[in-house]
Amino acid sequence: MSVQSTGRWESLGLRAGAHLVACLAVGVLAGVVWAALSPRAEYELDEHLHATLSERAHAEVIGGDATFVIVTAAVGLLLGLLTWAWFHQRGRVVVGLTVLGSVLMTLGVWQTGQLIGGSGLTERLAAASPGDLVQMDLELRALGALAVGPFAAITPIMLLSAFLPERLVDAAEAEEADG
Repeated sequence: MSVQSTGRWESLGLRAGAHLVACLAVGVLAGVVWAALSPRAEYELDEHLHATLSERAHAEVIGGDATFVIVTAAVGLLLGLLTWAWFHQRGRVVVGLTVLGSVLMTLGVWQTGQLIGGSGLTERLAAASPGDLVQMDLELRALGALAVGPFAAITPIMLLSAFLPERLVDAAEAEEADG
């Protein structure tokens, strides 16, 4: 292997590592957004200390999952476009980095959001008095939502790789015909 090709691989490795770290960092920030934007249901304690959820609270239970899907889809789409811009000349590397980076981003959102979203619901319910409202912890109940970020990230890669090269080939053929 020549010195020049070794430098290219080191450069690619460095850029890929930086990209993956950036994906994780963006995931942590998006986790803060998920925790901030997610509606949280509240249990109401009656006089017998039975915790009940209102009809609206039942809808808010899945609101956290819906917010997670929206946040990870938007961030995943942006990460896919960014990965394409940085690595589209590298062939298959762009696909691997997109999938790995978006998985890291999604896991970062999930874990950060749940960390910030609180814990200890059981203890808070035990300490509550009749009439109190006790907010539920933020948690991802539909684990299938973890697939949304990678799917959103790989979508622009698939579309750009499917349609963009044809335009470049057609333009090169047109130049050759004119020249």
